[in-house]
Amino acid sequence: MILLTIENISALYQKSTLNNAHKKYNMAIISSYPVSTPQLGDKILGSNIVDASGAAVIGNPTVQFTITSIKTLVDQVFTQQLTSFSTVAAQDATATATNITFGALKDLDSVKLEANGTLTIKKPGTYYITLEYIYGQRVATANLTTILFNVLQSGVQLGNTTSISFQDNNIAQGTPISIPIMVTTTTANVVYNFQLAESGLGGARLVRLTNVVAGFADSPCAAITISKLI
Repeated sequence: MILLTIENISALYQKSTLNNAHKKYNMAIISSYPVSTPQLGDKILGSNIVDASGAAVIGNPTVQFTITSIKTLVDQVFTQQLTSFSTVAAQDATATATNITFGALKDLDSVKLEANGTLTIKKPGTYYITLEYIYGQRVATANLTTILFNVLQSGVQLGNTTSISFQDNNIAQGTPISIPIMVTTTTANVVYNFQLAESGLGGARLVRLTNVVAGFADSPCAAITISKLI
């Protein structure tokens, strides 16, 4: 004969409740599920960490992603939006920062490049910017000089300063340099400026190199190419 007291009944009830809860919420081991070939209409679980604008999502909620949406994201490639170059013979660097220019005004769908060198990224997204310069001296002296390059985003320096110290008393020579930049904007009409300056007495400048070989255009002192992840 089993005697059930109030205490025994309460303990049995609590144990039963815990067992049911465990059965309800306990998930099977992932490897126990069957293997299947994914289709574009299928869905998978994931965490929503950032929204479409790049802003953080509070709480990182668990959501469903379709295979189609993942494929669209992965298939994105950088597509050229703008390319332009300066046609002037030289752009002098001084002790004060000066905007580098890249030719005439170009106002396109996603980007706008003004004649004074100011770039406006008109639409949010991820952009790859390639800056190409040729630097040299405007004075035939053997003085050591340092030419400086930087990028401003909305008036604030973006990344590091590129500094090059050189000594060359031949003003007919120039050395190329390429500076790649990747930026992600979450708002429209973000403004960028590309600047140069110098320290020292060498008279640094950006120079255009004239090519005399048929079929080869001159090498511009400054050029810019902008691509967008689409």
